[in-house]
Amino acid sequence: TLDGGVEQLTTPERHYDEMFSMEIGTFSGKAQFAQRVRLTAEQATAKAQIEWMICDDTSCMPPDDTELTITVPAGAKAESVPAAEIKPAMPAAPDAEIAAPATKDAAGGGSLWSLIIEAILWGFAALLTPCVFPMVPMTVSYFLKGEGGVAMGRLRASLYGLFIVLLYTVPIAAIILITRIVGGDAVTADIFNWLATHWLPNVIFFLVFMVFAASFFGAFEIT
Repeated sequence: TLDGGVEQLTTPERHYDEMFSMEIGTFSGKAQFAQRVRLTAEQATAKAQIEWMICDDTSCMPPDDTELTITVPAGAKAESVPAAEIKPAMPAAPDAEIAAPATKDAAGGGSLWSLIIEAILWGFAALLTPCVFPMVPMTVSYFLKGEGGVAMGRLRASLYGLFIVLLYTVPIAAIILITRIVGGDAVTADIFNWLATHWLPNVIFFLVFMVFAASFFGAFEIT
């Protein structure tokens, strides 16, 4: 049985993190934790689960879990178990892999093309949502049954889709380019964090959606 809680033997480096708006502690290189165990049998096997996350100056990887299996032999005294006797549930990585910077991206790993393909597939899946699916036949009929025939309708539909893509892509690309030229990746991350968490852009987005909602409910007509 466990006797008390987990003791933190390594002192973390504490600093204020603007992204989380709080003081956090980080470990560099190695971190040691201890847990006192009271044996009720001649030999015991303890399993532990460690939740960890790796960050750099611009982003953090998603939290990951690592399971450890620790065997406490019979007659063991109250002392630290050597690291060599700790058997991780997953194979340990070589030192070179541990020292190398993480290449797993914030979206969960993989190449850029796999991330783009996954985003496209999720976009098609969004067509099945109740707020989007009924609009598909209405939008198609609007373009194909308008003036100018089928060819003109297809051209207008293509331009409509193209400008939607540009509306999302061009401003974001401009922000990334400008901020990287001005201050590098750290400034880019700070700008997007500000857009996502600061009250000012969120209030602006809220007001825009409220105006459109009032128009849809018939308060006024946008022409």
